Amino acid sequence: MFNKSSMNRIMDLAYHIKALKDILIALIYGNWKAAAFQLVRHYWPVIVAIILIISLFPLIIFCSLPVAFLGFASDQSSDSLNTQALAVQGYYQRYEDFCKEREKEIRATAASQYDNLEIKISGEPMEKNWFIVLHSITYDNDLNKMTEKSVKELVIKSIVYSIKDNKEDTNESNTKSNTLIISYLDPISFLSKYKYSEFDRNWAQLMYTTLSNESVLPDADNSGGNMGSLFLNIDWRNHVTSKFGPRGGTFAGFHKGIDIAQPVGTKICAVKSGTVNAVDYGTTTYGYYVKIDHGGGMETLYAHCSKLFVTKGQKVNQGDVIALVGMTGRTNGPHCHFEVRINGKVTNPVPYLP
Repeated sequence: MFNKSSMNRIMDLAYHIKALKDILIALIYGNWKAAAFQLVRHYWPVIVAIILIISLFPLIIFCSLPVAFLGFASDQSSDSLNTQALAVQGYYQRYEDFCKEREKEIRATAASQYDNLEIKISGEPMEKNWFIVLHSITYDNDLNKMTEKSVKELVIKSIVYSIKDNKEDTNESNTKSNTLIISYLDPISFLSKYKYSEFDRNWAQLMYTTLSNESVLPDADNSGGNMGSLFLNIDWRNHVTSKFGPRGGTFAGFHKGIDIAQPVGTKICAVKSGTVNAVDYGTTTYGYYVKIDHGGGMETLYAHCSKLFVTKGQKVNQGDVIALVGMTGRTNGPHCHFEVRINGKVTNPVPYLP
């Protein structure tokens, strides 16, 4: 899921964004000399290399110096970074185990201090890609700081807890119960609680999008492009009104899918063959929605419909009309909210669609 090439790309992206920020700040609050200083400070190896190449180009051509000789030192550095990146990848693979360990620690600590303890779990561990992004920006994308200890420290910060002292007597002996509330922070709540800057928030969103696009899909049959369009009109990309991931505005929070605006009554098609495993006529959040199981751990969900044409347990083929666009549930306009879930976890739907 998180290979060496994607790690290197995110490292490069993070560095260039920071460099650009320093240059712009110097230009705004200083002058062109200050901006030039920041440019040289961040990119002096590149500038020196360009100057050397220009000045030595005739000599290089004449002597045909071996490329291996010129790149020896950088290769060593690259190998070292790749080794560390692989180690960090191993820590990320254990992320869910670290979350379980932390939850057990919280339970044990609370149980040692309180009797008659009730336990309430709020939320769930954030998506692993988001955890990777938050860990990266927290430690300045410095691989030397990204250790197993730092991963565990961020897990601790992402799982908060409190003890609620219930005032009411629970029985005739006047014994009072206490409630342990364990809360998993979502990315938006995490960034807000720990007061990350607006720059870091934008950086996090950019890195998350990059990382999600680099993620390995479950198998070849589920690769992008094998899904069909949600609508008979395949020009859906020009009508996406809300993307996957954190968002602000009226419906601020983590958006679990994408919203595609279409007129009420527009036909919604199954994007892949499968079995309908949920048909719900709810009045909150999703409103009328259909969920389809495509096998291999993949599910798709279509929400805010005005009418549903399928029943639970029904087999559908790719392209079958399953519902009509509507405005049921929590929405401010006619659209289809579309989700892709892999083994129960929401993921960015866009790479799967044509």
